[in-house]
Amino acid sequence: MAEETIVYPEPMSSYIQRFRNKVLDTDPLKNILNDYQLEFTDSQIAGWITEAWYMINETEPRTNYRLERFPKTALLLDGAMMVMLEARGLLHLRNQLSYSDAGFSVNLDDKAGHYAQWLAQKATLFYQELKQFKRSQVPRFYSVGSPMRFW
Repeated sequence: MAEETIVYPEPMSSYIQRFRNKVLDTDPLKNILNDYQLEFTDSQIAGWITEAWYMINETEPRTNYRLERFPKTALLLDGAMMVMLEARGLLHLRNQLSYSDAGFSVNLDDKAGHYAQWLAQKATLFYQELKQFKRSQVPRFYSVGSPMRFW
């Protein structure tokens, strides 16, 4: 089934291209096992970017950044990659097939563990950066002459 062509406005089209660059999904001819197709559709990537955007804005303290003027796009793309790894891991877990007979075993689509490892690594770094980013967005209050400081 062919995907309907959607032209995304800026900055989403730039975000999609940067995401493709980040995960090396730019040249269909390099995807031999995927019938020389790009791994991800633009709508999948846009969905992952949108989910990351919601996740960042809804993490306390809540913010209301728009995609058009997002202050830290690298964090947004890292979040999108994390959402993608979770989605792909769930897909591979759902489609995993193991067969064993007479001491011979076959595992088809056994990549869920690899995705889980990448997700754990990426999530640790993402949440550290998110915490630093959120801290930088909260105004700091200092009392005049007070030894007690917030943060």
